[in-house]
Amino acid sequence: MINAAILRPENVDPLTDLWASVILRAVLDAHSTSEQREERHARRRARIWLEGRTEDFRIVCALAGFDPDFIRDGWASGRITPERLTLKGRRMESAA
Repeated sequence: MINAAILRPENVDPLTDLWASVILRAVLDAHSTSEQREERHARRRARIWLEGRTEDFRIVCALAGFDPDFIRDGWASGRITPERLTLKGRRMESAA
């Protein structure tokens, strides 16, 4: 369980929130259960992105203020899920 592992300070820059939203969107897409062709494709791309070690993944994590290994390992272990992550105001935090 992440619990307080992903907490954003109240005074986070809006651009940092934007990049955190990119990570959240990838997690949401990766957990999609839709069988529509476009959403299946988005699910596959999101899973590849979250599991990979691409430069763009590292850049997005850095811009969001996260360690890419923490995000990747949290995703792989099941600690990072849509149910456990929410965006509340200017904070990305665990819902648990």
